[in-house]
Amino acid sequence: MKWPVAEGHDSSHPFRARVNGVEYLYLYPNWRVKADLKNLADLKDYEAFTCVAGDGRVNGAATVIDRDSEGRARYSWRPGAARLHPGRIRELITAGRLKPEESWIQFQDFESGAPVEAGRGSVYWNEFRRRWVMIVSAKPGEIWFAEADTPVGPWVYARWVVSHDSYNFYNPTQHPFFDQDGGRLIYFEGTYTASFSDAKEKTPRYDYNQVMYRLALDDSRLNLPLPVYRVKSAEGRLSYLVREDVEANQAWEQIEQVAFFAIPPNRGRGGMIPVFASTEDGNVVLRDTPTSGEARPIFFALPPRRSSAGDSLDGTWECELKASDGGEFAVTLELKAEGESVSGKASDDIVIRGGSFKEGTLRLDVLHEKKAYDFSAALGGGKLSGHWKRGDGALSGTWSATRLDSTPPEERSAAVVPLYEYRNARDSRQIYSTEPNIENKTLKRSLEPICRVWKSPMSALILDPRARPVPLAKD
Repeated sequence: MKWPVAEGHDSSHPFRARVNGVEYLYLYPNWRVKADLKNLADLKDYEAFTCVAGDGRVNGAATVIDRDSEGRARYSWRPGAARLHPGRIRELITAGRLKPEESWIQFQDFESGAPVEAGRGSVYWNEFRRRWVMIVSAKPGEIWFAEADTPVGPWVYARWVVSHDSYNFYNPTQHPFFDQDGGRLIYFEGTYTASFSDAKEKTPRYDYNQVMYRLALDDSRLNLPLPVYRVKSAEGRLSYLVREDVEANQAWEQIEQVAFFAIPPNRGRGGMIPVFASTEDGNVVLRDTPTSGEARPIFFALPPRRSSAGDSLDGTWECELKASDGGEFAVTLELKAEGESVSGKASDDIVIRGGSFKEGTLRLDVLHEKKAYDFSAALGGGKLSGHWKRGDGALSGTWSATRLDSTPPEERSAAVVPLYEYRNARDSRQIYSTEPNIENKTLKRSLEPICRVWKSPMSALILDPRARPVPLAKD
């Protein structure tokens, strides 16, 4: 069999998904074929998720983009169409046929908001996260983690999880058959090589070989912003839902747009606020307090105003301890506050058994060499200062601590923006947007934002909600 393929090769790590009862092989998130030999053998049966109209072929400035009545790029599955890989996306943007925000993939660095150009990688369903997980390369040696609600996306915020100094690590793929603890632990491998890198020397016995990594998906550093969808009911009522709520309400076809990105309700962390939905006069409104004690937040967000680093206990602290007998010690603490409770880790075989943080005062119960110690300190200006004593009273002293990195990653991101409430003067209905000034005279904006979220860089709605994961066969 001979296919009319003119381009060079590319690497693929297929995954299986079922669409309306039919099983497909997705060679890439945006290129699939029915999983049988007849369709696999016929290139015309391969479908691309594309916004290119007609036969789906890209032809520079002559390419026609499928657009809706409002001029927005419209994506759909087209048999025989060309896959929109990064090179073709760049071609369409350069030719002026597509705007950057209309691309189907929009990776951004979670910590900075800077764009990330995705290279080769793999996508698989993860049961622990209940989402599709991508492990992907970017610059030589970099590996990034991202997740999405459907195989095609929305793929936006990603986190850098592995780097190799002056060395390359490419074509990574996950091995879901190695998953442990229901997908909490995943494994991926890639090719470790000096090729295509700035390495001056090759690593003996390892160069151009495969290296495998394990990644724990319950690590809070992987709790990245995910889409919050604006959903319009048949009665015209707007609501704001994350994937789980869209699924529960069977509302995929009612999604108008990705309104913004936020942290899912089961992944909130220190320094964030819960946002709840309530109904007032028949309209859905968002508030930072529940209307009833049993209410569940629909997402977590950042406070309306940037908080001072000195107000937060969370982070890594370098400590200096001075004892009454003249001794001096250096210790590193990692602290995390949840409400008034404090947990953490310490260096030098010191165990933090528990603690509290109330009205600016930290108290820690510490164990070292089978002896108990009590620590107390006041927090102010990003520093801790206080006293400590051994449980038997035989030894005591003072201590102080300075935070190593006082700025949470999200506070450095250009993608973090205020979320405003707009009220329609005609029907008093609310709409929520990251746009500071919507050009609609019937909408009146709140003076202050209700919270801060992550903006959506996408103007097109990128979803494949009918795709369902096919479980791996178990022996």
